[in-house]
Amino acid sequence: MKKILGLLLVALLVLPGVAVTGIATAIALSLAGCAPGPGPGALSPDAPVPEQARRWVHLAATTCSDIPEAWFAAVMAQESSFDPNAYADDVNGGTWGLFQINNGVWTATYGAPWSADRNGNGIWDVREPMIHAEVGARYLCGLLAQVRRLREANPEWPAATQLTELEALALAHNAGPGALRWWPDVSAGVRSYVTTVTDRALEWTARPASSSADPRADIPETARVVMPLAEGSYNDSSPYGLRIDPFTGERRFHYGTDMGAAEGTPIVAIADGLVIHAGYLAGWNNIIVIEHTVAGERVASAYLHMWDWGIHVRAGDRVRAGDHIADVGAEGRAKGAHLHLEIHPDGWTAGTVDPLTWLAAHGAAAHSGASSSTARCGW
Repeated sequence: MKKILGLLLVALLVLPGVAVTGIATAIALSLAGCAPGPGPGALSPDAPVPEQARRWVHLAATTCSDIPEAWFAAVMAQESSFDPNAYADDVNGGTWGLFQINNGVWTATYGAPWSADRNGNGIWDVREPMIHAEVGARYLCGLLAQVRRLREANPEWPAATQLTELEALALAHNAGPGALRWWPDVSAGVRSYVTTVTDRALEWTARPASSSADPRADIPETARVVMPLAEGSYNDSSPYGLRIDPFTGERRFHYGTDMGAAEGTPIVAIADGLVIHAGYLAGWNNIIVIEHTVAGERVASAYLHMWDWGIHVRAGDRVRAGDHIADVGAEGRAKGAHLHLEIHPDGWTAGTVDPLTWLAAHGAAAHSGASSSTARCGW
């Protein structure tokens, strides 16, 4: 992906006519009124993380930029409740500290055992939160590289097809990288660990700022509301609400509705609005978020599971109802090609409602296909 983005940047510099739609919003754009969304993985200011622990989380994410802050925070919370002195006994000699690391792993990563006190302050370094955060992040970064190699070498494993990269990392941290071979045939405790860390990281991830806070972002009332996929091109494959998670087998809440469709099926904006995020977002993978004004109220729509090349808008674009914004894919936590659609009344940072019920209540029109593929930086 980094090579692809690099080539796109070169193309932009050398060929002024090259379109920039579909490039991840991490590529900063200086167009007036078209500001990109925030970087992925930032810890939400509302997450219930102690103030001092935020320094440890930030250091970990700085040490290993491939892992987002929210995930580090979720693992610290699960392993130690942010207690640097946390210790758990086990058959392998126990685990210490924020990430609960055993002596063998600590020694291999740090170059000294648990009992080392390199700064001479009388406290084992494994119990020093800033030291532990950095060493733990180095260990987890190495573990992530191992997870990536295993998934690439064994693409048929369910751990490669059913889990996101960060879910696989949580599995490897909790049960060892060998557990990837056996997923989902692992203990209920291990499955619960992966689910809890994943859900918490998602909950604690900072979302793109609501456009309502931006004085430039006056979003006029939408002219109409439409369905996100063309009539006859999809089936309702998984409804909103409680369901059995297709990957873990556990009962979990489904915050959107899934619309099964062939890969490449055009996805359209459900209403006029402003794109506030388009691309990768930690905890969500690829996602497009659009804020609208419908019946005088702010509402956000979110579209998930598009491949990188299937995203055709960027943060700051203005869209009309029916505009072609993306193509159906199977990126991230998906068993097949589909659109996961969410509706957030009161804006992106608010809760969700049943998308199909909301669309019906607002007279969403069926259609035969996208009306346009052009997004705008002005109405």
